[in-house]
Amino acid sequence: MRSKLTTDPFKSTSKYYSQYRIGYPREVINIFFKEANIKSYEKLLDIGCGTGKLTFALSDKFKEVIGADISREMLEEAERQRKTLDLQNISWLNCSAEKINPNLGEFNLITCGEAFHWMNRDKVARLNYRLLNKEGVFAIFGSNTGSVWSLSEPWHKPVLDVIQFWLGDKRKNSYWLRKMHIKHEDVLRKCRFKNIKKGIYQFNYTWTIESIIGNLYSTSFCNIELLGDNLKNFEKDLVRALKNFNYKGEYKELVQVYYIIARK
Repeated sequence: MRSKLTTDPFKSTSKYYSQYRIGYPREVINIFFKEANIKSYEKLLDIGCGTGKLTFALSDKFKEVIGADISREMLEEAERQRKTLDLQNISWLNCSAEKINPNLGEFNLITCGEAFHWMNRDKVARLNYRLLNKEGVFAIFGSNTGSVWSLSEPWHKPVLDVIQFWLGDKRKNSYWLRKMHIKHEDVLRKCRFKNIKKGIYQFNYTWTIESIIGNLYSTSFCNIELLGDNLKNFEKDLVRALKNFNYKGEYKELVQVYYIIARK
């Protein structure tokens, strides 16, 4: 049962990330914009943008949109989608969130979806504070989507059992968990942000066997790089476990999407 860690925890995940991550429902985006009360919609910066799930969801409000990510592979997938959607206001920056050049100018909104926990949060928050205009907003988005480690749904248990059989009991690439005793909100307060508030939006989602497998392959803890030569056997065991749990192949989950809004 050989597995391996990688210096890039999301290597070879971009196509799965793009296709099988749920993304952000229009309802939560509308609620966010109402609560954020952004004064102008000139420029948006989405850091750790990945394949652009959040970038695309927010882009129609802004004249200029920049999505930044350290992974060229993720940005290539994002650009493929941009061309398909024929969106002219979006460009991409292959750069870590910690090294974004302040010469990019000031932004009305800076966002980060599903990625802030991977970053040097203090450094990124301080830099974002500088990059925002005087009425700017920094927003962090996240969700529990695909978090089988939480065991929040009954079908998570057989999935997690198969993952742990092939990849070990401990969650791979989970070094970020060590710093999460400090909440995102506390990091933002320390870095001078104010009027910080959090909202949660819930909705029901039905997974299939295909989408569960695809979503797992988009993660840092159960992707094709980690599984290596065990990939086919892993899939066979996972399909069997899921069918034994529900032969119809439908697996419901209550998904929670959160957003944190902070002002300069």
